[in-house]
Amino acid sequence: MNILYMIGNGFDIHIGLATSYHDFLQYYLKQPLPDIDEVGKRYIKRLKQAINKDIKCWSNLEYQFGQHLSRLGKVGSAVHPILEELDIINDDLRENLSKYIEVQDKNATFPPDARGKLIQDLIRPEQYLRDFEMTEIQNLKESVGRQRGNTVKIMTYNYTNTIERLLVKCPVSFDTYEIGEPIHVHGYYNNRMILGVNDESQINNDILKSDPDALMTLVKSRNNATYGVSHTRKCEEWIKNSNLICCYGLSFGETDKIWWEMIGAELKRRTNLKIILFHYDSQQINYSNNGAKYQRKVNQVKRDFIKKCNVVDESEIERIESSIYVVVNSNIFNTHIVETESVA
Repeated sequence: MNILYMIGNGFDIHIGLATSYHDFLQYYLKQPLPDIDEVGKRYIKRLKQAINKDIKCWSNLEYQFGQHLSRLGKVGSAVHPILEELDIINDDLRENLSKYIEVQDKNATFPPDARGKLIQDLIRPEQYLRDFEMTEIQNLKESVGRQRGNTVKIMTYNYTNTIERLLVKCPVSFDTYEIGEPIHVHGYYNNRMILGVNDESQINNDILKSDPDALMTLVKSRNNATYGVSHTRKCEEWIKNSNLICCYGLSFGETDKIWWEMIGAELKRRTNLKIILFHYDSQQINYSNNGAKYQRKVNQVKRDFIKKCNVVDESEIERIESSIYVVVNSNIFNTHIVETESVA
């Protein structure tokens, strides 16, 4: 049985870290300008002015950065090299994000029982499903588990080391499962940190979207390739070989759609792949006494996810819906940090 977790920033936020882009941008706007020439400072000032004008919209940081690129090339009446400006604002944003995430990560401490809770949740995600759904996943585990070993793989889209720190060491052998070392899809705050867009269509600048050097900086898959690591290929293999994919803390944003469409391709190719979506509802509605309302939310989450996966054929959608399970506001990964220092 191969279980794959795809974990987003909702994980770190849930355990108590202030790692949302909105939190970071509030910090970033207060930071002094770097010690560079006046033209470079004007580039950064213009970026910060755009962020400050609509910080809520900029909470979708990577997409908005791609849109901001339409403004590059001019400061006042002077024309400047676009790549130079891109490098300056990109470096400043990344360096400040790295410092911010490092403080959030390093100053967090966890309660003694956090490791055991995480391991139990990783190997038994079905415990949070409704009874009939839980039975279906248990049956899948029994039928597949007899054929091969049981593994838990983790793809994290976070820059922090919180999962590794909670697990203490990897791999972890527990019960009949082996929990492997997580792969950081976008790197770490201090190592190959990727900040960018999904593809050229999200770069709002005709010059940059046709420039190989700019694409190497901005497009995540191309940026990843510059580090010469094979983790992207390994993640693709994990998706293709998984029996159960669990998604937690993900917004399924457009700047990572390559991964959601990869899941969609597998759902179309295979009838035995199951998906569990752990969905957070900010309204904190109590569904326990309103089954119809809960089911409406479940149906909505399924439809939104299938759309993100680029599944459009109605006959396929009907079949795929039965392979997707949704849990709203569950207690999975319900571990909270003991304390953390704020970033001034």
